[in-house]
Amino acid sequence: MKNIYKSLSYLLIFLAPAITAQEKHCGTDIVMKKRMEASSLSKKAHEKLQSFTQHIDYKKSIAGKMLSAPANYTIPVVFHILH
Repeated sequence: MKNIYKSLSYLLIFLAPAITAQEKHCGTDIVMKKRMEASSLSKKAHEKLQSFTQHIDYKKSIAGKMLSAPANYTIPVVFHILH
């Protein structure tokens, strides 16, 4: 009888997050869609930002060069050998 309760409790513990994980949604898309429908100015600004970001060549940018450079780190390690 203890094994049944134990198995059931493990099942509930591990399945509870999976069941509730799909119920929460981010509201950013909904708010952005409402703003674009309400104001043509925000729609134009969004389209301008999208066209600007599509034409960026990331590898030629400063940030791309900084990320692509290999980083060498020296970590000092000391071993103490006791006899």
